[in-house]
Amino acid sequence: MTLPAGSYRDVVLKQKSTLIFTGGQYNLRNLDIGQDVDVLFQAPSLVRIAERFALDQKSTLGPDAGSGIGASDIVFYVNGINGKDGKLNGNSD
Repeated sequence: MTLPAGSYRDVVLKQKSTLIFTGGQYNLRNLDIGQDVDVLFQAPSLVRIAERFALDQKSTLGPDAGSGIGASDIVFYVNGINGKDGKLNGNSD
């Protein structure tokens, strides 16, 4: 699936899926990336997340092959609270 720049509520990626960000600014409420998921960026991107960002094991997040961008061209801002229980020192497991 390809996602153009814009504002979205909850983005949930199921196991073994792929999401391609085309570039620009993204405003999300939550970003939940399941196991063995590829999240790829084709152009410089700013991803602003209001609440929660979760990235499961065996998933990758970074520039798309051949895009000509590097990791420093992808910026994430997350405003949420740590941990699954919502506490500042909460456990993320």
